Amino acid sequence: MTDERLYKQYDAEKHTLWRVFALTEKFQIPIYQRDFSWQDEQVEEFLESIANVQKEEFYLGAIVLADKNIIEQREEIEDDIDDDVHSLFVVDGQQRLTTLLLIIHCMLERIAKDVHPNNNVKYFEEKRMTEVGVKNLTKRCNNAYVGGLLTNVNREVIPAILLKDEKLKLHNRIKLTNSLHTEIWPLIFNGDNIEERKKQFNERQKAKTLTAGDQLLWEQFLKIRETVNTYHIDEFVNIAYKFFTGGDYCPVHCVVIRATWLEVGANIFYGMNTKGLQLAVSDLIKARLVMVAGSNFKGKKEKYDAQKEYVNVWRAFENDFAKKMNSSDENKLRDYLLDWIVSRHHEDDYITEPSKKRISKTTMLAAYHKDLRTMQQKDEYLGIDNVLTYLKNTV
Repeated sequence: MTDERLYKQYDAEKHTLWRVFALTEKFQIPIYQRDFSWQDEQVEEFLESIANVQKEEFYLGAIVLADKNIIEQREEIEDDIDDDVHSLFVVDGQQRLTTLLLIIHCMLERIAKDVHPNNNVKYFEEKRMTEVGVKNLTKRCNNAYVGGLLTNVNREVIPAILLKDEKLKLHNRIKLTNSLHTEIWPLIFNGDNIEERKKQFNERQKAKTLTAGDQLLWEQFLKIRETVNTYHIDEFVNIAYKFFTGGDYCPVHCVVIRATWLEVGANIFYGMNTKGLQLAVSDLIKARLVMVAGSNFKGKKEKYDAQKEYVNVWRAFENDFAKKMNSSDENKLRDYLLDWIVSRHHEDDYITEPSKKRISKTTMLAAYHKDLRTMQQKDEYLGIDNVLTYLKNTV
């Protein structure tokens, strides 16, 4: 008999950045995750941490991953994933990994353009990017670290973040598959010059095919690119050389919590974020919807379809709320969700001081759990379907 305790269904291990990317051929972002949402402050903090790796190490925190079952791939739940490609779900760490890839991509583009001694080099073309047999490595940049930097790039970084098949387009070679931003991902990870990419972005913006998350992701990419290209070339080479160092000497590292199943990973993610770490209440409720909706189906394809359906319903509710409030402020949504759950249950069960509108996420979510245990109404519990209907109707 197998031991199905949660304790037996995950492991935790420290990894350097390049070893994290080397864990699998593809990282998938679960459908319940929110769009890219990092603002200037968070991205700038990341850039500063990487710029300082010559002086101090950069700890990324915990990243939660979950194994993707091969049955799911064979049932073509992810249309763009081949059956023989191993992948992992990114349960917690999407914003950090996405931002890291934007930074790495911009740094590699500059290395190919301003550091590599050959002309017209694309970093994703192995034969052109190699430093082996290339004479006068310091032709463009007279820095002693150039040779070591190019070696790190070709032996550590590119194999870690890219699939080897050069027949694939660049955005399909990137190991993080971002199904949330299919309009923007191919523009960022693209071999065209930046002006051509900006032109394509403007066309898509005029066609109104972009989400707010798409636009934010593109804006942060351009800001990261500008910052990377602003560094003096010697300073840039020094930073890139240290950042791209491989093995145990890589200055960027994290703890990877790896779960057997997505549902297990979601439970860990849920526990971490209701016990002190900061995450939007709406995201935690959305994660709960996914877990409950998926638990009603044994077939992997049916489970995925049900989860996707309820995530789309929740996102539609969030979008409607933001439009009505003319604001995407998470605190306003939190207050609304709190007001509704308090109206459902006795106020003094959840708020000891009637004038105090803030309660802990744990307490608030415990209240919601009473109504999110089932899909349909059962006894005194409303069920997910009714909760979503009532929330939508009261906006």
